[in-house]
Amino acid sequence: MTNDAAHKLFNKGLNCAQSVLAAKSDLTGISVTDSLKIATGFGAGMAKMQQTCGAVTGAYMVIGALHGRVNPDDEASRDKTYGLIEKFNRRFIELHSSLNCRELLGVDLNSQEGIEEAERKGYFDSRCVKFVQDAENILDEILK
Repeated sequence: MTNDAAHKLFNKGLNCAQSVLAAKSDLTGISVTDSLKIATGFGAGMAKMQQTCGAVTGAYMVIGALHGRVNPDDEASRDKTYGLIEKFNRRFIELHSSLNCRELLGVDLNSQEGIEEAERKGYFDSRCVKFVQDAENILDEILK
């Protein structure tokens, strides 16, 4: 997919984690359909818990699919995966100061007031789309 595929998927109404993982299906070898299924529960910071941003967890899934270990003795694959995730985290934090969905949005998505505020202020279209785009761009940078 193109380097703005995550943004396009997000704009179609998919969540942040789905958008990032599915956008990299050509690299991971996981079908778009399976990517969307796998990542569904990670949106809005892990099923609306507003913990780690879904764009971030989607990126972790991409890194794991590409470099994760299968054999428990394969410390090199584990270390490479952890190292790439650490690089990703540093870069995302440089851009956005946090990996936490609630901190990134500044609203509580588990309250009607928080959802209404996020919608009224266009956070999903401005902030979340930026997190998705940046996650995809950071992946492109660190996976070269």
